[in-house]
Amino acid sequence: MKSFLQYPSQILSGLKYYATRKKALVYSFVPFTEKPKPLSYTVAPQDTPVVTVLPDGAETRNTAKMGDLIVTGISGERYVVRAAKISTLYSGAVGKSLVVAPNPRRVARYTGAETITFKAPWGEEMILKSGDYVVQDGTGHYRIAKREFELTYEMIP
Repeated sequence: MKSFLQYPSQILSGLKYYATRKKALVYSFVPFTEKPKPLSYTVAPQDTPVVTVLPDGAETRNTAKMGDLIVTGISGERYVVRAAKISTLYSGAVGKSLVVAPNPRRVARYTGAETITFKAPWGEEMILKSGDYVVQDGTGHYRIAKREFELTYEMIP
């Protein structure tokens, strides 16, 4: 398994990035003590470990700090949104429904034969598999699994 950190220019230079944005999906609030459902979120009352698990396996590990959102995505995967980024990524009031802001992003599809590991902007290792998407933003790169990308993103015409 190659390390994305050792070969970023070789891997990324071969990818063609396109304009995309998240679909304006609505996420409902659920109290921290309730079982999350797809397209919902809760607010972390304390430091809380979060493992993002997709149908194809574990993707990354993170820790939600008090006030961060723990979001449950379309496939039931859970991930952290830092409190400081909520207003740039969602509209609405925390504790009520939040709507994803369709901010533009740059994305490429990875079609290499090898599974690659790389460090996400939040410092955790991510796994990139053939068919997955790589989002390029101001802080680095992160993976969106193929199925979840197709359900939650749209290309900008």
